[in-house]
Amino acid sequence: MDDVLKWVLLILSCQALNLLTNFVHRNIRKFVKVFVSALLVFGLGFLLLQFLRFEGKVFYFDLFVLNSFRFGILLDLFSIIFLSILSIVYLLVLIRYLPQLVSDRGYSFLMDLFILFASIVVLAPNYLQLLVGMELVGIVEVFLISNGLRNKRQASNVYLYFKFADVFYITGMLILFALFDSFDFLPSFANLSANNLIAVSAAWLFLIVAAFIKAAQFPFYEWLYNSVAAPISAFIFIMIFKSGVLIILRSFPLLMAWQSFHDTTFVWRTLTWTGAVGSIVAGVHGLFQREHMKIFAFSSASQYGLIFASFGLAGLSRNPTIGVAGAVFHVLTYSFSKSALIFSYDVKALNYKVHKVLLLSTVLIFTGLPFASGTFWSKEFILELALETQNLAIFTLVLLSTILTIGYSLRIYWEYDFNRDKGKLIGFSMVLPSLILMMAAVFANKSFGYSLKKLIGYLFGFPTYQYHTLLLPILPITVYVFGIFMSVVLARKTSTLHASSVGTILNENMSLLSNMAKKVFQSVSNGFGSLESSIDGFNIGVATFVNEIFSCLRKSESKLNQSTLMFTIGLFALILFTVLLLFR
Repeated sequence: MDDVLKWVLLILSCQALNLLTNFVHRNIRKFVKVFVSALLVFGLGFLLLQFLRFEGKVFYFDLFVLNSFRFGILLDLFSIIFLSILSIVYLLVLIRYLPQLVSDRGYSFLMDLFILFASIVVLAPNYLQLLVGMELVGIVEVFLISNGLRNKRQASNVYLYFKFADVFYITGMLILFALFDSFDFLPSFANLSANNLIAVSAAWLFLIVAAFIKAAQFPFYEWLYNSVAAPISAFIFIMIFKSGVLIILRSFPLLMAWQSFHDTTFVWRTLTWTGAVGSIVAGVHGLFQREHMKIFAFSSASQYGLIFASFGLAGLSRNPTIGVAGAVFHVLTYSFSKSALIFSYDVKALNYKVHKVLLLSTVLIFTGLPFASGTFWSKEFILELALETQNLAIFTLVLLSTILTIGYSLRIYWEYDFNRDKGKLIGFSMVLPSLILMMAAVFANKSFGYSLKKLIGYLFGFPTYQYHTLLLPILPITVYVFGIFMSVVLARKTSTLHASSVGTILNENMSLLSNMAKKVFQSVSNGFGSLESSIDGFNIGVATFVNEIFSCLRKSESKLNQSTLMFTIGLFALILFTVLLLFR
């Protein structure tokens, strides 16, 4: 206990020291930032080993207690995983963008504030402290996004969406406080009467809506269009850190315990279906975006939709451990692979042949290359759970989301203009972050996933079962091949690069393939070409139809007075909360 507390104090001290370095000379700042960030990653690595040794251990550190409110630190397996993701990516951002962060003191200060406030969200032991952390993170995100906006007023739209989410979150939080007289994530049920059974489900639905807005889920995509204006170094954190996931994760034990008092199937199904459908809608958005940065933004919404669906399936299953492990595992693998992809994409002056190999490798890792990528294994957990619950509709939606992920991700590779980098060379520091994150995404394999599932089972006390079927290894591979075919078909319709077949790409990288593999893939390419000629007309019609729908939605959305709509819905939520209190 004392050793863990010492390391926690070291981690918080490192983050405070990172803030203070912004007020010293730039030469000192350059050295201290990298050293302190490396020390932070080392400390988190030690804590992770501690939690692997103490299975299911949870540490509470109360800083002060005031009536029903405790301000302190909650340290468990999930806290360490989220803090490790933030710290590792931040260290690599420092390595990659150190000149920019050192020269621009104000921007560096905002980045350090973002990491500190995100840590407050991760370590929050109750709903009220979680709200404070999310509020601070939201303010910093608005400032980071406004740096790249010509019209600074557009940043107010992002802030309005965050306030919109806060209305639902506060309503759900106050309902729980009125019922349990506590802001804790798992309060005592001793004083709860049978008349208030429906109120907990209503509070959870409010929290789900707040989580979906924070994570930019369907239909709350508007602030994603503005988020792409943030600098790349800040855009990475906006994409990988969504506080909405922590709302669901921290509330999950409450609703699982609540199932013994009241039927919560409706809540779990709502979370599952909205997450799965939202993942598909975001994937379709990303598939037809013209700007690559917007593809990155919608891919984030699509992947977090899968994570929410995994939490919902966990509540519907007799084996909830797989659902929670799949969701947390996918957050980990997605964060590493997505960061590696953005790092590779932002390399502007690399030898074009090396850049092609680097970008293609990160794209394949992100899309879930079968048996070689952590995202493949994390999605297998979600597919396993969908089959175990015999929910074939959700299983189909998850497969479809995987196809869309492959489609829009490979589009980035097909359409990237490598000729602008021809003949240029850069330092190794620009390539190192992508290589490290790719290795992390690859080493987060099936064994790591099962270890994570075992630890989560100890933490929550859930039973663990194993569900086996021959469909799990076969279907993802089939889906992956179909996704590659779809991306090739879409690449033919773009004007930036005419990628007529897989063979064209293989010819450009002929030095990387053996002659035998080249002949095999050329025969596959010919088969694809014959299929392409038969469905070209259908693809053009679908693309035109989808683009017209999206353009109509955008036009109608811009005509709405967003602030008035948010105020009205928020007022309705507060009125509903008042009514529930009267019936208490």
